[in-house]
Amino acid sequence: MIDLTNQTPFASGSNRYCYQHPSYPDRCLKIIRPDNIEARYQRQPALKKLLGKRRLNDNLQELEAHGQTVIQRLLKKGQEDVVWAHLPRFFGQTDTAQGPANESELLKNAEGGPAETFEHYL
Repeated sequence: MIDLTNQTPFASGSNRYCYQHPSYPDRCLKIIRPDNIEARYQRQPALKKLLGKRRLNDNLQELEAHGQTVIQRLLKKGQEDVVWAHLPRFFGQTDTAQGPANESELLKNAEGGPAETFEHYL
């Protein structure tokens, strides 16, 4: 289990904190912000609440996206380069003291720091 207590996230969105992996500096750990799912759920209209809370968990959505048939088929065929040409490498979920984290490649800028988000460039 990874303890990130003494680390500061290098980025934070509305839904997740992003930390640099303490053992693998070329990877990041994305952790759901505490109480975020419940807060988002409470803001939903009654009909959307019927869909449940699971759909509000960005880490679970990311896991499901990487589990898509086409991605898994390419990985099984050894075509990792095709999959990761447009996506950060994904290493699955990792346990941390702050909760489960999605572990992926840390994309860096020319100076070696974390790259800006795609949204930043849009």
